[in-house]
Amino acid sequence: MAMVSDKEFHDALKRITNIQLPESNPKLLPSPIILYPPTVEDELNWTVSTSDFFDPNYPNEPQQLPFTFIKISDDEDEGINNFDPQSLDEEVELSLNESRYWLNRVEKLVPNDYGRLTRVERLTLIKFLKDKLASNNSSDFLAAGLIGLMYFTGSNLEDLWEAKLGFGGDFEQDGTYRRLIKRPKNSFQPNDEQQKFFQPVASQLLLPLPEPIASWLKLLLQNDSSSFEQLLKLSLEDVKNLVYPELGDLRKQTRLFRLRSERIPTALGLEATLIFRDPLITYLIAGRKTQSPPMLSYYAVHSVECLIDYYKQVTGSMSEVTC
Repeated sequence: MAMVSDKEFHDALKRITNIQLPESNPKLLPSPIILYPPTVEDELNWTVSTSDFFDPNYPNEPQQLPFTFIKISDDEDEGINNFDPQSLDEEVELSLNESRYWLNRVEKLVPNDYGRLTRVERLTLIKFLKDKLASNNSSDFLAAGLIGLMYFTGSNLEDLWEAKLGFGGDFEQDGTYRRLIKRPKNSFQPNDEQQKFFQPVASQLLLPLPEPIASWLKLLLQNDSSSFEQLLKLSLEDVKNLVYPELGDLRKQTRLFRLRSERIPTALGLEATLIFRDPLITYLIAGRKTQSPPMLSYYAVHSVECLIDYYKQVTGSMSEVTC
């Protein structure tokens, strides 16, 4: 058949050659879909994960797609349902207060702080301890030793009466003072694979008590007792009636009225802070059991050997007998 014109011939040729075969792997394109979830008899919480695609051979037909069900555990679900934003705010505020405490302690403490014992007061206390520990009076000997422990460990009488004595206890027969190291809450814990890249983390410090308290403790712990109450056969009230009058007599004789039982245990922490200006050192060698670690403990570390030297340095300055 003859073509009327070149244009008709061109159009006919285009229709013949412009044939598109279906692709063997059709491209999946995004399109609205309809999901048909399965029937679930139990009331469970589910999430659905799927990909959107459509079949180009049937572009107008909704496709039933495979998808994955992920069951939320009961514990996780309960935690989500019981989440209390107020409790989180309180925990954050508590952490901030703890951080402020340590920062204020380090930044605002000055050598002439009212809470710190003066050099004269420290000299008087050390002379009192040495004289009473050399006394033949058993009551003086015992009271002076306990006051010395309060001074060099930062403990009050209640703490000492809760302490364990002997091997593995807070005070050992060789004059060693044991401090357990409390790690910061939710701190990083390496797994077995990571552990080989880390140095061992100490769980305790064994600090040598200074003289003459170390010799007093060695002499006292010759008997096998687990506590001061068991060793001395004295209740907490009995020992208070023994120690407080001794301090009262010391105040009357010297007119140094700040030498009191509530002030003496704070000396170790104050002196450590003034010497090192490091809240972590203060916490590790002088912090009380009820105190939380400073924020710095999440990032900084000190070796056990250095901490022992720091303790010796602090107690050495507290034991000076010259003005």
